Order: sequence, then structure tokens, then C-alpha cells
Amino acid sequence: MHGNRERGTGLLNNELYIGTSIWNRLTYDKDPMTGKRVSRLNPKQDWVIRDVPELRIIDDALWAAVRQRQGALVSKGTTVPVWDRRRPHRPGAAPSRRSSHA
Repeated sequence: MHGNRERGTGLLNNELYIGTSIWNRLTYDKDPMTGKRVSRLNPKQDWVIRDVPELRIIDDALWAAVRQRQGALVSKGTTVPVWDRRRPHRPGAAPSRRSSHA
């Protein structure tokens, strides 16, 4: 539901609700070490953004209020933003085994 605010994922970050369609935001690669699919954010200049006002279901004031509230939320008992809660934030935590892509 919360998704990742910075990546535009999740129910609360769907810009289609304000009449903006965005394609090519993410690319999915397969991690050669784990075989799992990994999403990567494409450069903003590669995104295909189109206004579709006929699909707007909320106004700008409500969108801004939700984004502001979302920015203030943290995971219970931590200082970690809710959209960032799945990453390890422990001192000394092992780094992820992401493969590097050029």
C-alpha cells in the first residue's frame, strides 16, 4: 500500500490518480546470483509522461496532503521512513549482493 515514495510505487504513490500516466519508470533485471527479479529505477529523462485528465480521481490539494503525511510517517519503533522499511538499517548489516550494471 505505502510502496516507495521516491520510486513512485504503491497505492499511495500512483500518479494516475492525479491524471498523470508514467511509463518506463522501472526496468526489471534478473540477479545472476539469486535468480530473482530486481527492479531498477530508470533515469527520469527516459520516462514517458503523459497527462490523462479524464483519469484523475483526486484533486491536487488531497494529493499534496497525502504526500506530506506520508513523508512524516516512520516505521514503528524506528526512525526509518515507512517506504524504506524493507532495507536493512542495522549498523554492521551485511550489504546486499546486487550485481553491478553499467
